[in-house]
Amino acid sequence: MSQNRKKRHPFLYLVEPLALRWGLSIIIQLMVIAFVGMEKAENYLMETTILVSLITILVFGKIYQRERENEGASCRKKNKLAGKDILAIVMCGIFICISLNSIIIWSGISQYSETYQTTSQSIYGASVFIQLAGVAFLAPVAEELVYHGMLYRRMRSMLPLWMSVLGSAIIFGVNHGNIVQFIFALITGAVMAYLYEVYGSLKASILFHVTLNMTSLVCTWLNIFSMLLRNFYFWIFVTFGLMMAAIVMILYFAKAYSQNVHE
Repeated sequence: MSQNRKKRHPFLYLVEPLALRWGLSIIIQLMVIAFVGMEKAENYLMETTILVSLITILVFGKIYQRERENEGASCRKKNKLAGKDILAIVMCGIFICISLNSIIIWSGISQYSETYQTTSQSIYGASVFIQLAGVAFLAPVAEELVYHGMLYRRMRSMLPLWMSVLGSAIIFGVNHGNIVQFIFALITGAVMAYLYEVYGSLKASILFHVTLNMTSLVCTWLNIFSMLLRNFYFWIFVTFGLMMAAIVMILYFAKAYSQNVHE
């Protein structure tokens, strides 16, 4: 990867994945509009998202695989994903999803974002199959390839850990297009970048991302967030209890990272 980087300007090297992702998205959206018309295109937002995700996975999957092969043995050895690590990642995803969403909903900020309301309606207005395929599985894989498999990894080759984590998280958040999802994506994006750093594999960040999105879907279907808000004291107990549990999981990842660095 270092040889590829020397051939390009650092800024272009970092912007390249984003430009390619946005370019693919715009082309596919224009194709959908050409087929169904401008007025009806809004009715196919989730189907368009699935199509964009599929194309992104195909294109970025090949690029990511090629760059990882070029890295070869030059990469620092990372922690392997054991059963306890997988469990910790899943638990952390569930804890963060419920606690963070509960705080955002309680704050009422989602009511002031028309973009978020439109996005939410397009997601939950689709069939369960479309929601699962697009939101729970394909979109997380596509986004992880772009923002952590490509962007974060490239940033990490030039910048310190904290700058790479924060920078990729901010870009990941901004890409969601509204303040509600920006807040959620900023925090969870930082965790996903750190998981990629700890385990050196997209498997960890994809697992976390899928868990986040699946938990959001299930909690929305079952009205879990509404139930939590019925009793303020119960909401505080559950929300901050889960938040503390998530911090414990993150400390577990930090310990694994520290041990690996000092080996």
